[in-house]
Amino acid sequence: MQRRSIDDALAEARRDLDRVAPVDLTGEMAAGALVVDIRPIEQRHRDGDLAGAVVIDRNVLEWRLDPASPHRIADATDHDRRIIVICDEGYSSSLAAASLHRLGLRRATDLDGGFQAWRAFADASRTERAREHWEQVHGSAAPARLSWFEAEPTTSLEMIGAASLKPDTAIVDVGGGASALAGELLTRGYRDLTVLDVSQAALGIARGRLGDDAAKVRWIADDVLSWRPPRRYGLWHDRTVFHFLVTPGQRAAYLAVLHSALGSVGSVIVATFADDGPEMCSGLPTARYQPRELAEALGSDLKVVTSRREEHLTPAGVVQPFTWVLLRART
Repeated sequence: MQRRSIDDALAEARRDLDRVAPVDLTGEMAAGALVVDIRPIEQRHRDGDLAGAVVIDRNVLEWRLDPASPHRIADATDHDRRIIVICDEGYSSSLAAASLHRLGLRRATDLDGGFQAWRAFADASRTERAREHWEQVHGSAAPARLSWFEAEPTTSLEMIGAASLKPDTAIVDVGGGASALAGELLTRGYRDLTVLDVSQAALGIARGRLGDDAAKVRWIADDVLSWRPPRRYGLWHDRTVFHFLVTPGQRAAYLAVLHSALGSVGSVIVATFADDGPEMCSGLPTARYQPRELAEALGSDLKVVTSRREEHLTPAGVVQPFTWVLLRART
């Protein structure tokens, strides 16, 4: 008897599955589908959770979803329930959904491409929304009228000084589009500078300010949550982006990029609104932090070098309290 390969088993499993495309998942959930995440905890910690999904370990999936099982979850009400199984890349979920079919759960299926395909779709959608938002913000007012404007990035320069960097240290300024920081660092002798921002308009402001010196800086128009760093950096600087990340999934995506960019060595400077700072900024909700909370949010593999509070005075004369932390990768 010829033994079947796993590819044959997978192809057979998928023949009866009306697999769901990432673009259709939100509509399925709105229509009442039960979305079941079978990824192991390591993958969920790495990539974040899927909002609205029920987490069930693969080895107990059938017991939890069979309506006839005494161990079923409350949502496993009948055999006609629409169930969408999600794994990391859409392979084990197909086999799992086929197993549910054999139990009589005729409408069970899985997500084509798994969580990674969903994240890519969500990243692209989020990036486009973020780009439209920030292009509108930077295109509707002069830089000096925006609340975060600084004629000189004093606190950033002080924190960078505390990091004791060499002039050839690779520095990436995240969300630094319209900031004057790149120019100030050039005048202080730093030679390896990258500025990342989702807004082309913001980057254009900074480039225009530098004139011919703009050629000495790498300018990247991208969303930090979906950016893939092409190299390692000795310093990650972020003055305001992190406090706009208000969901665990957004923060998990940010940290994955940060650690990919930083590697096992390097320093991190992040500033957010302090715990008594604004709850909204530029029409978006914000997360607010005390120094210890911010350091913990950025990960236990980073140790605190120093922290401070800043009372930023906006162009409108309003005080915005910021929390700053300087951290270094644990070696």
